[in-house]
Amino acid sequence: MFKMSASLVPPAFSQHASNLLQRVQQGASRVELVYTTHDRWPCRPSSPLDSANPLRISVVDSSFNPPTLAHLALANIPPHPPGLVSLDLPSLNVAREDYDAKLLLLSVRNADKVLKPGDASQVQRLEMMYLMAKELVSSTQVIAQESNVAVAIIDEPTFAGKSTALTQYLFSRLQALHSSESQSPMKPLKPQMTFTMGYDTLIRLISPRFYPSEGDMHQALKKFLSSAMEDCNIVCARRPPTGPDSLSQAVSESQTLETFERIIGEKRVSLVNIGEDEQTYSSTAVRTKVQAADNSWMGVVLPNIAQYIEQASLYSVVQSLS
Repeated sequence: MFKMSASLVPPAFSQHASNLLQRVQQGASRVELVYTTHDRWPCRPSSPLDSANPLRISVVDSSFNPPTLAHLALANIPPHPPGLVSLDLPSLNVAREDYDAKLLLLSVRNADKVLKPGDASQVQRLEMMYLMAKELVSSTQVIAQESNVAVAIIDEPTFAGKSTALTQYLFSRLQALHSSESQSPMKPLKPQMTFTMGYDTLIRLISPRFYPSEGDMHQALKKFLSSAMEDCNIVCARRPPTGPDSLSQAVSESQTLETFERIIGEKRVSLVNIGEDEQTYSSTAVRTKVQAADNSWMGVVLPNIAQYIEQASLYSVVQSLS
C-alpha cells in the first residue's frame, strides 16, 4: 500500500497516518494529530503554558491534492489585522512576526469535494503534507528547535464544524499539557485560530447554498468568527488580476469584506497578496499538466513533492483509491 522510499517519507509515518485515518473514518475520534515537530505542540518547546495572550495558530485547511507552492505561501502568511486589504507582495528577506504554531489540516470529507478516480489517496496526501511540513520547518525564521508545525486530520466538512472540533481538541490538549507540566494557578493558554484560504473558498463561506438556510449560514459564521464565541480569524489570498480593470476586483473584495462584517458584527477577515506567481497556482492545474505530460507542473510544487509525485506515478494514470 505504501509506495514511497524511506528517503522521502518514513514507512513508520505512513503506517501511523493510515491507522489514525481509520480511527477518524470509523468515528473513534474527530481530530488526530498525524505529525508534530515536538510533543508540546501547539506550544513552542520552551514557551510557558500559561499567558494572558492567546496562542495564535495558523490553519491551512485544504485538499492537498497535491500541495503546491500556493499552499506553502498560505502557510507562511504572517499575522494580519482583521479587515486589512494588503497590496504588498510578501518578502522573505524581512524579519516579521509569526504565528505561535502552524497546522496543515486535511478533512476526510469536505462539503464540496469528493474523492475522484485519479486523485491521490488520503494517506498519500498526508505523506505530501508531511513533506511540506518538513519544508516549513527548514524555511522558518526561528531556530529549528523552536519550529512548531503539525499535520492533522479531521472529520468535519465545514469550516464552522472544523473550528468547533479543533477548538475543543486544542483546549483539551492544552489543559492536559498544563496539568502535566505547570504548577501555576493561571488558566492554560487559550487557542486563537486563523484560517488561511483562497478567495474562492472565502466566497463559498458566504454562499447560502452550502447551508440549510441563510439563517443557518449567519449563525454558523457568527459562532466560527465572533470574538465572543470561537474567536477565529480568516486571512485570504487575493485573486490574481483577470484583466486591466483592477477597480472591479477591488470593489468585489470590498463588498465581500463588508458582507462578513455585516454578518459577524466586526472585522474578522483580511485579504493579502501571496505573490504574483503563487496566486495563480492550483492543484487542479498540476493534475491536468501531469496527465498531459507537461513538465511545467514541477515548478508549481516543492522539489520533494515533485519527486514524490513521480515516484508514486500520481495523476499520470488512474490510481486505485484503496
